[in-house]
Amino acid sequence: MTKNILLTEIKRKDMVSHNEIYPVIRAIWNLSVLHFLAIGASGFVPVLKSNVKGKDGLIDNLSAIQLALTALSREKGDIADIRSEIQQWIKTLDSEYGDPKARFNTKSVILLRNHAQPLEKDSVKWFEKIYSIYEKPNTKLLNQKEFGKIAQELSKKLDNMQSLDLHDGYECLLNNIPTPGAMILYRVGESMVQKFYAKEMGHEPPEGSTMGMMAAELREKQRKEIESRTRKKADPLVNYIIVQTEERNLAQHPERRFDQTEAEEVFIFVKKLINDIHERLEKK
Repeated sequence: MTKNILLTEIKRKDMVSHNEIYPVIRAIWNLSVLHFLAIGASGFVPVLKSNVKGKDGLIDNLSAIQLALTALSREKGDIADIRSEIQQWIKTLDSEYGDPKARFNTKSVILLRNHAQPLEKDSVKWFEKIYSIYEKPNTKLLNQKEFGKIAQELSKKLDNMQSLDLHDGYECLLNNIPTPGAMILYRVGESMVQKFYAKEMGHEPPEGSTMGMMAAELREKQRKEIESRTRKKADPLVNYIIVQTEERNLAQHPERRFDQTEAEEVFIFVKKLINDIHERLEKK
């Protein structure tokens, strides 16, 4: 990015949560204005005279940027550093410039070159830092570019309600909201196992059956079929479900919280359930 180009927006596809959109836009807009004012005053012959104090002055713009970033700094540590640097600039400008409304001034009211040049450089640095923070992928295990494509393909194998749940879980993971995302995705997996159970057992699972309980019943049925020689071997998917449910144990610990990596592991587990069970359901 060249420093003479005003960049006034961040293009993050589905990466900014709704609560962050407004302050990000406000911060970038005011940074653009600040950059424009600073660069206009930084040349050997200034092409723009910028008031430091007063309405719409540089301090006003710096304060607006700082306010917008306040809503973001709780989640993004690097943004707190920008706010600290802006606060230092506000103190410096406030002490070294006069009020344009004052009748007499011993200090300049217009931004001087010795401040304009470093302020212009800092405005570019702040923009680049904010951009780099929001450019980082939110996912840990999954390739973010492929994540949406995978979810879209999986939804084609689901009924309407399952597809809606998958989309909600996908949105949660994409925006670093892992615990609700993991719970919703687990529900998709459980509904797939219910369909698998119904086909294998010939009836719907008992009310209140967990994924682990359904898998245990399926394993017992298959064990008896192997003993009676009506089945050659157990379905490996059933043991996979049992191992995974024992490890996660969501049904017995609904209060559990997930980090982003754990939630993505649930998505990977559910993806396998959707693909494998859909394949079995399609078989006549």
